[in-house]
Amino acid sequence: RKAEGFWDDQWYGCRPYEALTDGRMAVRWEDGTQSDLKPNELRGGLLLFRDLSQLEKAKLLRSAEELKKRQELNPKQKLRLERIREALKRKRQAMPRQRKDTRHYVRAEGDASASAPQVCRHFFSERGCSRGDKCRFEHTTSPAKK
Repeated sequence: RKAEGFWDDQWYGCRPYEALTDGRMAVRWEDGTQSDLKPNELRGGLLLFRDLSQLEKAKLLRSAEELKKRQELNPKQKLRLERIREALKRKRQAMPRQRKDTRHYVRAEGDASASAPQVCRHFFSERGCSRGDKCRFEHTTSPAKK
């Protein structure tokens, strides 16, 4: 699509080629002449920026602080942000909660050698026993008695 610039109460074909520091755009008209236009006097076309400094010159680049401030001041952005937060809240509420481990481990009383080994098999693993002192098996280096 071709760019058009507003000049003398009419739109004429032009080609933007540079963003100026005051926010205006330098354009070349179809007849070869050049001029500077305000952003509202330019429509259509394509202007490529070589780097961020050109975007800053054209006042098209905003910092994160500026974006946040604009979002806080803009009622539509506020509403959008509230909707996103509400959707996230509903999603989190709909997720099944992870049940906390409510099991209680108690040391076996009496002679339990017939039903289970006496030394904890996890105590010797790389990770060790996750139950620690609550483990019902022994945490010793001596082998289990049979």
